[in-house]
Formats: sequence, structure tokens, C-alpha cells
Amino acid sequence: MRFQVVFVFAALLFEAHSVRGQSTSIPANSLVVIDLPDHSRMANVKDTAYTRVLDGLYIPSSYPVSESFREVAYVGNMEDVKLLGVKSAKPLMLINTKKFDIEVSIDSLLAAQKKGPDYPSYVKLPLALNGKVLTHAEKQRILPGLKLSRLSSVKYLDPTETRKKYADIPFGLIDLTSSSGK
Repeated sequence: MRFQVVFVFAALLFEAHSVRGQSTSIPANSLVVIDLPDHSRMANVKDTAYTRVLDGLYIPSSYPVSESFREVAYVGNMEDVKLLGVKSAKPLMLINTKKFDIEVSIDSLLAAQKKGPDYPSYVKLPLALNGKVLTHAEKQRILPGLKLSRLSSVKYLDPTETRKKYADIPFGLIDLTSSSGK
């Protein structure tokens, strides 16, 4: 299915760019998920016509995305943006970096406990560790050494709970407590 979506999108890009000389923007009423790096030329992560979300966190339009990402999802239909619970006047661009093994384990744990959210697979949730939302750089430093057995608590906080405790994060977050304090 994903390959078909990418193929249709590639055809739309070719038609818009080659035939009509129009810009290669995502059609306004579509959902397109682009797997990377194979199709990286199709993703313009600096396009500020979208509300940009990097690994589940809003990023300002001035943020120069330089992280190596694995997937970009464009949600162009404003009804779909609302269904995801995001308050935005613009369509969404969800930029996802690779998942660390610990993130996959945490997702599996929450799914098994039926305590995780019911979002499409292209929605990546941010992590908070011991009361602090992790930035991309912090994840790069901390997650490779973090073990599930060292976590005393793993909870999904919905967007309302997240706003109360942390900040305005569109899809909520996964709140982790480490028994070692790291």
C-alpha cells in the first residue's frame, strides 16, 4: 500500500513539474508518506507552508531540520488534521527520525498493555525522561544506553495531560521514569 501511495505521488510530482511547470507541492487533500532515504528528493522538510512536527514535537518555522530522518508524512486534508487532534491552520508535515531499539520496545510494551494511543504508524511520539522532554540531541546521547529493565514507569500521556505537565505537544508523549535517575 505504501509503495502505491509513493508511486502515485511520484506520478503527480512528475506531472506537475514536467507537464505544467507547476511547483511540486503535495496535493491539498492528500496523505502522503515518504520513506527515506530512498525518496529523499521528494521531501522538502524546510517547507514552512506546513505545521512541522519533528518526532512528535512542534518545531518553529525558523528551525533548520538537519537531523537524518527516515520518514516524512504530509497530511494535506484539514479534516484529517483535525481528526488527529491538531489545531492548525496549515496542513501537517510529520518528520520522523529513526527509532532506537528502546523506542520500539516501549511502543510494544504500551501496545501489549493497551495503554498507548491509537494513532496511525506515521505519528511518532516524543519521550520525556524523569520529567524532561528529550530533544533530538538528547535522544541520540541517552537512548542507545537506556534499557527497558532500568525503567520504573512507562506511561502514555494524552495531549491534555501533556499540556498540563510539559507543553503543547500535538499527540501527547511517552513519560518515562528511570530507576537509576538517568
